[in-house]
Amino acid sequence: MQNSHDDLPRPTRSICPSCKRLIQATLYEKANDVWMTTHCPQHGDADHLFWKNAGLYRQMKKSANGGNLPSYPCPFKWESFAHMATTLAVDPTLRCNLHCPDCFSQAGSAESPDPIIQEILSRVPRLGPAGFRPNIALVGGESTLRQDVPELVRGLIAKRITPRLNTNGLMLLDPEKRRQLKQAGLRWVILQFDGFSREASIRLRGRDLIEEKLEVIEALARDGFSIHLAVMLAKGVNDSEIGRIVGFAVGHPHIKRLSFYPRSRVGRNEDPADSSIMHLDEVFDAMERGTGGRITRRDIVEMKWLWHRLFQITRHPVFRQRICIAPLVLLRTEEGYTVLNRLLEARAILEKPHILLQVVRSLPDLLSFDRGAYPDSILLVNIEKFYHTDAFDLDEAMNCHHIYLTSQGCVPFCLYNSFFRSNA
Repeated sequence: MQNSHDDLPRPTRSICPSCKRLIQATLYEKANDVWMTTHCPQHGDADHLFWKNAGLYRQMKKSANGGNLPSYPCPFKWESFAHMATTLAVDPTLRCNLHCPDCFSQAGSAESPDPIIQEILSRVPRLGPAGFRPNIALVGGESTLRQDVPELVRGLIAKRITPRLNTNGLMLLDPEKRRQLKQAGLRWVILQFDGFSREASIRLRGRDLIEEKLEVIEALARDGFSIHLAVMLAKGVNDSEIGRIVGFAVGHPHIKRLSFYPRSRVGRNEDPADSSIMHLDEVFDAMERGTGGRITRRDIVEMKWLWHRLFQITRHPVFRQRICIAPLVLLRTEEGYTVLNRLLEARAILEKPHILLQVVRSLPDLLSFDRGAYPDSILLVNIEKFYHTDAFDLDEAMNCHHIYLTSQGCVPFCLYNSFFRSNA
């Protein structure tokens, strides 16, 4: 059961990264940061930095929404997560045409047969005919390596669930591949994107892919796909490009969503001494610097509280907040963009009532945001921190909106990638 209080020290549960057993842990404050101490009967005690800036941790914790969480261990039945899942995920393949040094799924590390389409479709839970329906992300590996991905897309759409394709984009440089996917009904492409630095691309992907990424973005836009840019942030590598990436996304109406994922110790990167690891506190600072104050730490915290309150009113899973995520809504304007919370200030309401009215009219579409039906004037942005494998807050990780559909059952995102992926 999730602990209800927000302050520190806070008892929780964790998983030993060596033997995978369930262990007790405590989060505590040290030198203004949050640390985790764990005790494994087999591997002893360990202390790891969990979160930079204990004050920010408290703010994020208080603005998170809890819930009736399933018990551990896994696997879980779908009913355990039906009230809070907004995104489902499957791995159509673990094969990949890259070998990224930072891959959280360790794609391409071992040979594994691709599941047949009917097996994947059988994992999709029975969803009601009405009400909110989560989307489904085709993760992997690189799913476009499968020749039958269009057939999988058709099968998911027949189940009345919106598929979104995670990809590095290289196979989508082929016009015929794009045509087949579009004809099958695919509308959303989640494109891995590292920014505009050749050095960052080599560091994170093993080769310079900048031109290919920009080319595939233009091709997807021409073909009418909705694009979601997924950016891994590594300190000292591409964090200085946050402002430029935001500006680029704002300038391309076909880019409907933008996600920043600060680097964690998970998957192919488990080095505790890695200086490129980023915490949310550092991302918020980099966001404010990079945008010249157009997006501030205050904006991020206010937006999180706004979503928290909307969840309390509506109980809609789209608004449900976790400690690891910070949502933003940007409005494209003649001056560039503004953050939604600033439009709620009295002066802004008087000066730009038409923009706020447009947002209000778009709320029904935003509640089913992955259909992409909301206007081009809106760009959804989120910052999401994956849990470190060696400092894993199990009670918080269970409080997840992103659920993997595996051969073993339903598993929350970080729990799957840190401990279950090799067995699923």
